Amino acid sequence: METRTITIPEVPSERKYWFLRTENGEYYKDFKENNFIAYGLDAISDIPELKAAQTAEDMYTIVYSKILSIKENKRSATFHTRQVLKFVNSFNIGDIVVIPSKRSVEYSIGIIESDVYIDDRFTNDDSQALKNTYEFYKLCPFLKRRRVRWLKVIRRDKLPLQLLRFAFAHQALADVTKYDHYIDRILHPVYTKNNRAYLSLIISQRNGIPAEEMANLLSAPITLLRLVNEFLPPEIANDNSIIESRVIAESPGAAQFVGTAAKIAGVLLILGAFAVGANLKVNVRGVDLELQSKGFIQLYLDYVSENHRHEEKMYELDLAVKRLNSSLNALEINTPRELIK
Repeated sequence: METRTITIPEVPSERKYWFLRTENGEYYKDFKENNFIAYGLDAISDIPELKAAQTAEDMYTIVYSKILSIKENKRSATFHTRQVLKFVNSFNIGDIVVIPSKRSVEYSIGIIESDVYIDDRFTNDDSQALKNTYEFYKLCPFLKRRRVRWLKVIRRDKLPLQLLRFAFAHQALADVTKYDHYIDRILHPVYTKNNRAYLSLIISQRNGIPAEEMANLLSAPITLLRLVNEFLPPEIANDNSIIESRVIAESPGAAQFVGTAAKIAGVLLILGAFAVGANLKVNVRGVDLELQSKGFIQLYLDYVSENHRHEEKMYELDLAVKRLNSSLNALEINTPRELIK
C-alpha cells in the first residue's frame, strides 16, 4: 500500500486578514485574472511621498489634506484617510485578503505578495489585459495595487456568517483578523499556529445531526489514541497533553480537534489507519511521523490476542473503530483530502 504524506503547514501568528470589496463585483474578474487587488482615491498616488513621512501623524496629514480637498467633508475625509492608510501602510506581504464576486456568489481568498505600487498601464481599451480569458470583464482603473496569489474560491454558502456581513458593509476594506480561525480553517483542514495544531472535519449532513454520532466523532479518535498508544511514534506516545474538541455549528459545520502538533498528528494517523485504511506519514515542522495502516492493525490484533486478559481491551478497540466509522458515514464527514487522494 502506498504511503501518503500529509505536511501540516504552520500559519504565521503575526498574519493579518483583510476583506476588500470589489465595487459591487465590477473588478472581481480583473483582480482574479491578473492577480492583484487595488484601492481607489487615485489623488493619493504619490507612494514615495507617503513613505518619506517621518511619522504616522505626518502621513495622516498628507492624506487627509488631499482627500479633504476632494470630499469637502471632514467626516468623510477622516473615514477615507483611514481606509487609504490601511491599504498603503497596514497591509503586509503574507497577509490574507478575501474579495467578493458580483452579487457575492463566490469569494476568493489570496495571499498578498507585494508592497503597494502604482500601475497605470491598463485601461478599458487595452486588449492585452484580456489575454488568457474568453470572458469580458471590466478593468479596474485604480492605481494603488498589491500583487496577490489566489489560494481558494468558495461559494457564499460556505463562507462563515461572521465574514459574509462585510460584503455589504459601507467600508471598502476591513480588518477581519479577529475572524482568522474561520479563514484558516477554510484554507487548511489541518494546520499549526501559535504552538497549537488544528484539525477540522467538515460535516456535510444537513438534515439534522444525531447527537450520538456527534459524540462518537469527538470521542472515538481520542479513545483509539489511548488504546494504541504504545504502537504510535514516540513523539505522540510520550505526549500526555489533552486534546480539545469543538463543534462549529454552521452549515456545513465542522468538528475540530485542537492540541499539540504531535497529538493532532496522532488523530490524523488514527483516521488513516482505522477510517480510511491508508498508510500515512505526517510531517510536522520537518519531523516525519509514520504509521503503516494494515501492518499496524495486525500488530495490535496479534498483541491483544496473546492473552485472554486483553479481550476487554480488544472489545473496546473494536467498538471505538465501529463508532468512528459510523459517525463519519452518518455525518457525511469530509476528511482532509490528503487522506483519500
